[in-house]
Amino acid sequence: MSRIPSSGLERIVFFSDAVMAIAITLLILEVRLPAGAASPDVGRQVLALWPKYLGYFVSFWVIALYWVAHHRCFQHIRAYDRGLINLNFLFLLFIAFMPFPTGLLFGHPTQVASVTLYAGTAAGMGLSLGLLWTYAVRRRFIVPGFSRRKIRDIRLNLFLPPLVFALTIGIAFLDTTVAVYAWLLLVPVYVFRRLRERSLALRP
Repeated sequence: MSRIPSSGLERIVFFSDAVMAIAITLLILEVRLPAGAASPDVGRQVLALWPKYLGYFVSFWVIALYWVAHHRCFQHIRAYDRGLINLNFLFLLFIAFMPFPTGLLFGHPTQVASVTLYAGTAAGMGLSLGLLWTYAVRRRFIVPGFSRRKIRDIRLNLFLPPLVFALTIGIAFLDTTVAVYAWLLLVPVYVFRRLRERSLALRP
């Protein structure tokens, strides 16, 4: 399908924002007291829900980071076609699915299935967004004059997180705890990439 001018890009961005907002909201639905909890035990049961709180904050952070990445991509995209729309839908598919593996992981944190499903979903989000950016670049949907160095840097920012998550899928079959803690590698990766991004922004 031929490229479509940017007049319809706002609909893509607004729809994507809505899906991500709904997915973040649905995360909190996993944090609830067991049915029929006795009133005197409510305080203790609220404290016992800390794995659910952790799951909420971790997945909120993950989706929020991908919202920022999605926003940055579309700041530089000026046209689209059916292929780009389909890649955006693929990205949103993983976003919308995220509440399920979140509840599964933080309800059963030592199970291989729950760790691999969560890591696979997170990797799918990053991979699909990276493919969307690569597709937009190859189809020349990017704003004219955008430097190749910055294009490569954005691509690297998009593909590094899913690479970390994908690697931990294999680790999970050996030790689920190590796999989960390996996700902490995303923190220094994120900080380094943000510093790199700022340094590039200062260059002409």
